[in-house]
Amino acid sequence: RRLPLTALPALLLALLGQEGQPLALPWLLLGTELALDATGRPFLLLSAWLWLLAAWFAGRHLAGDPRPRQFFLFLLAAMAGNFGLIVAQDLVSFNVCFTLMSLSAYGLVIHRRDPAALRAGRIYLVLVILGEVAIFIGLIGLVYTAGGLLGLTPAGAAATPFSAFFLVGFAIKAGLPPLHFWLPLAHPAAPIPASSVLSGAMIKAGLLGWLRFLPPGESTLPEWGLLLLLLGLFAAFYGAVVGLRRNEPKTVLAWSSISQMGLITAGLGLGLAVPAAYPETLAAVQVYAVHHGLAKGALFLAVGVVGARALLAPARAERGTGGGWSPAGILLALGVLLPALSLAGAPGTSGFLAKGQLLAGGQAAIVLLLPAEGAGALWGPRLFSLLLSLSSVLTALLLIHFLALLGEKWRRPGENAAGPGPPAAAGSGAAGLLLPWGLLVISGLPLFWPLLLPAELLPTSAGGWAKHLGALAPILLALLLAGLIYGRELPYGRASRRERERPDQVGETIMAADDKLAGTAEEAGLLQIIAAWEAKWREGLRGVAAAGERRQRHLLEGLAEISRRVEERLASWSLAGCSCLLLIFLFFFGLL
Repeated sequence: RRLPLTALPALLLALLGQEGQPLALPWLLLGTELALDATGRPFLLLSAWLWLLAAWFAGRHLAGDPRPRQFFLFLLAAMAGNFGLIVAQDLVSFNVCFTLMSLSAYGLVIHRRDPAALRAGRIYLVLVILGEVAIFIGLIGLVYTAGGLLGLTPAGAAATPFSAFFLVGFAIKAGLPPLHFWLPLAHPAAPIPASSVLSGAMIKAGLLGWLRFLPPGESTLPEWGLLLLLLGLFAAFYGAVVGLRRNEPKTVLAWSSISQMGLITAGLGLGLAVPAAYPETLAAVQVYAVHHGLAKGALFLAVGVVGARALLAPARAERGTGGGWSPAGILLALGVLLPALSLAGAPGTSGFLAKGQLLAGGQAAIVLLLPAEGAGALWGPRLFSLLLSLSSVLTALLLIHFLALLGEKWRRPGENAAGPGPPAAAGSGAAGLLLPWGLLVISGLPLFWPLLLPAELLPTSAGGWAKHLGALAPILLALLLAGLIYGRELPYGRASRRERERPDQVGETIMAADDKLAGTAEEAGLLQIIAAWEAKWREGLRGVAAAGERRQRHLLEGLAEISRRVEERLASWSLAGCSCLLLIFLFFFGLL
């Protein structure tokens, strides 16, 4: 019951703490320095609020779990690492806290201990170690080029040739393709409270790492910013398209996180490519990160609430059918619909404001990036706006797909929508699930943004009617496409599973390509190929070791044979008698 209070100090610091007042601990590590700055405050607000509500939810959701202490131990360790890396102002503390968070999350991923969780944990651990090695090399290079610098400057560390390792290392945590495939495996395997903080808070550590170690300036390579822009736009569309081919709610949300983090990465890439527009794009990226964390955390917890339908609606669970809408059912439906509409960018939601700010910042950067004369200056901002609108259509279609899957699991009797493991919230009250989830849903409304965002990051205006209609158009188009794709019946209503999962040619190709990369297809994937190479390498090493052992055994046997023959000669009476006479002679010679 007291577990959520562990996140309260970080929340109070983010709300009431003053920036620019470091806490120096020279006795810790190589000299630890902690401080709250303008870059880290939104991340600390988001993370503290999410961890508090997720821990509250977990206390009820895992009431019947056989290993609750292990889960909460890893949860607290990951939370401590998440808070520490946000306020760390020196390289060593940042690296230690980032590693603590990443490795502790492994315990959350494998908590169920079933084959799927263990496999997801292995893949996650391999990528985490690769990312940690890349980040460590970048830190060593940063210290080397800066002449022993251990602390972060207020504007971030200077760009170096080693910054490419930061680009790769933090891309793994941010789920940027082609290093993304741990996300769709880890989210379905982890318990729902862990999935909410994995997607809402911990994935943002990759974004914060980029903001710390890839600052804009003359020494920053603009090509890196353009690379992030292209990879981000690719992830925005790729994640949504592949997510439409999945049929498990948490997996769909994982692909949605890849898509949404792609939009954030694209905005950051524009800021790095155009340093003059970086302050505006930085504010847009921070606002979008907070919006996505709140909405995605609420949707993950909604899966757990639906999984506890036997607790929330016993009569419905026994009948297995609806029987009409009750006031509680309407509130639950609104609680699921509000964050979904927010992610789709519906007017009046936080997603509408966040996407509007991201669009404005991106267009301003593109105007400065392209030459003032020519068609590029005219069509560049329009193309960026068109790409964001198309991504909004895919996001809305993906969320319709998610809501249909969630509705089917609510109607299906005898199945726990929360995933494998013990029944959700067994033996506990419904309030322990509904209150934290409801607070998270409400906190995502723009009305409460002044409490979760600094004043300088709050959007100034929402735009006129044209912008509202423009934001509503992708949702309406997605509804039309959903009707055309699934036919006149609602998706996942009476259609058979074989009809629902009948893929089109393009979707099947993309889905097979991703399965090939992640190693989830029947054929050997990338990780299986690497494992086969490792097995052959180990087999070769074992052969070399066996040959060495045979040579060593032959050498020892030869030495033993020589020693045996020498002992036989020394043990003969003639040699022993001569040796005794020689010793007696030497003894008397010494006396004389």
